[in-house]
Amino acid sequence: MVEGDSQQLSSQDVELRRELKLRHVNMFAIAGSIGTGLAIGTGKPLAAGGPGRLFISYILVGFCVYCVMTTFKRDGNFFDYEKCIQWLRYSIC
Repeated sequence: MVEGDSQQLSSQDVELRRELKLRHVNMFAIAGSIGTGLAIGTGKPLAAGGPGRLFISYILVGFCVYCVMTTFKRDGNFFDYEKCIQWLRYSIC
């Protein structure tokens, strides 16, 4: 940092806004439940197999999830949403 470039910000200079929406609260809830499930569900495998096997299994499952999500992304890029919406409108009406 160069001298003279530092600025002192007082509490009056910074404005914070409260814009927590329902989707943010839902994401916090999902993340909390996943984290709690991982922490509680790790006990038996850790005792039975040790930390090495648990780490390897997390890596393998993470890689499988990554492959599935990449496949969804690839399929989503080639999917024609407009034709699907037209088909749904035709089939419903």
